[in-house]
Amino acid sequence: MFGDSAYLVSAQTKAAYRHLLYVAMIATRNYCQPRAEVSRNPIVWRRQYHDSRIAGQLADWLHNLALYSSLDFAGFEEERFWHEHALICQRCPGVGFERYREVFDEYFTGKRYVC
Repeated sequence: MFGDSAYLVSAQTKAAYRHLLYVAMIATRNYCQPRAEVSRNPIVWRRQYHDSRIAGQLADWLHNLALYSSLDFAGFEEERFWHEHALICQRCPGVGFERYREVFDEYFTGKRYVC
C-alpha cells in the first residue's frame, strides 16, 4: 500500500502536489454541489448524476495522494501516480482531467492556478 520507493520528494514538489489536491477538491465540490435551485427536471438530474460520476472518478484517482500527503509523501511513487492519471484521462475523454497535470506543472514553476 505504501510502496517501497526510497524516492525523496522535494519541498517544491510536495507543495505542487498539495496544490493539485486543493484544486481537485474545489472541482469535486463544484461537481457535487450545484449552485442552482432544486430541480424536478430529469435532464438536470441526468447532468447532476453525470457530474457526480466525474467527482467519483476524481476521488478514486486522488485519495492516495491525500494519504501520501498526510505521510509527508513517504513511499509515494510519482511515476505510478501519473500513470494512473493517464488511465483516468483515457477512461473519461472530454472531461478535462488532463488539466490536472498542467495545474501541477504550473504550480511547480511558480504559477498559481485555482479552478
